[in-house]
Amino acid sequence: MDLRKGRNTKLMVTRNDRSDTPHLLASFGNPSNEIDIHLTWRTSGTQGEYQPIAKIPESAISSVFERLIPEFQKATVQHINRVRPVRPGWLAKKGYLISYLDDDAERKMIEMFAPRRKYHSKWERVLRAAGLEDYINSELPGETIFLPSVLHELKETKYSKPVLVARVRGKHKPRLTGIQLGVTAKGTLKWFPVHDVINPLMHLGELVVNDLKQLVPDDKWKLIWDELRLEEVGWLAKTVKEQT
Repeated sequence: MDLRKGRNTKLMVTRNDRSDTPHLLASFGNPSNEIDIHLTWRTSGTQGEYQPIAKIPESAISSVFERLIPEFQKATVQHINRVRPVRPGWLAKKGYLISYLDDDAERKMIEMFAPRRKYHSKWERVLRAAGLEDYINSELPGETIFLPSVLHELKETKYSKPVLVARVRGKHKPRLTGIQLGVTAKGTLKWFPVHDVINPLMHLGELVVNDLKQLVPDDKWKLIWDELRLEEVGWLAKTVKEQT
């Protein structure tokens, strides 16, 4: 899978274990305000065979999310009242450390994982497989790890992104999870475990996937399946079989 960001955004799915299957390409942010999905077979030179799959108006995608947002909000409010928040003092006592990205660290990480490069006379960002190794060997991990007391400062600034918490000492096994700042029923800001909030909402995520799937005709899904020979991909074939 390859993600490229230029004048538009391109998501390309390929079988790197086979050279006789096409690429599945979906492009976003086009002047037509449509998401263009197609298969491409590379032939000699720079020419390629093009098979359209679908052109989906971006407004149709927005409609799916707009229709389900009230369901998400209702379920989130109902559930978050049953989730126990975590306190910085408790995290410190249990041996946790905090990791989050400020604007400067986020910029550095983006450059490591998806640097800008010129491709066909256009600048775009391309994901690099070596980005993870570069990150591990850089000074950035040490610059983004803090004691739990930093959560007080983040709360004051109403930090809106998830924060990683990792248990590095104590009697229990090491653990990595995430927390997110949220509002309690009393209107106060607290830190909530992300997995405790998200897991009960997974069924709503399935509704989104099913609605989005309906935007592409069934015969086109079959074409993608057959041309990419996805029945050879064990975990994917098993998932589809369980759903049918």
